[in-house]
Amino acid sequence: MDRPLPRDQRKITFTKAFMAVGEGWSDVTIGNMSAHGMMVKCADPPAVGASVTIRRRGAAATGIVQWVNGRRFGLHSHDPIDIAGFNAESAAEASQREASTMAAPRLVERVWHWRSRD
Repeated sequence: MDRPLPRDQRKITFTKAFMAVGEGWSDVTIGNMSAHGMMVKCADPPAVGASVTIRRRGAAATGIVQWVNGRRFGLHSHDPIDIAGFNAESAAEASQREASTMAAPRLVERVWHWRSRD
């Protein structure tokens, strides 16, 4: 009896990227990724069997659309996907994150509770 192949571990993400189908590029959001695939969301998904390239900064993955469900589709790549490269933050994002953590802490107001005597 044939057993199905185990699925690769998925990394949940919300990563903005670009998709090329033929000559045109469009904006997409990567919902999750694994070593050989990703779930992608876009306004106009390509048809099953289409060859697609997903690119974000220096990382790229090329594969075949395996399924389409509404605005989401699954991409299978024969080459390993650089998950860390797709999820790496830019220098601007890093400096923005650092600036937000160095901001003055917010003052917390006392929350009223029915047991409080005030």
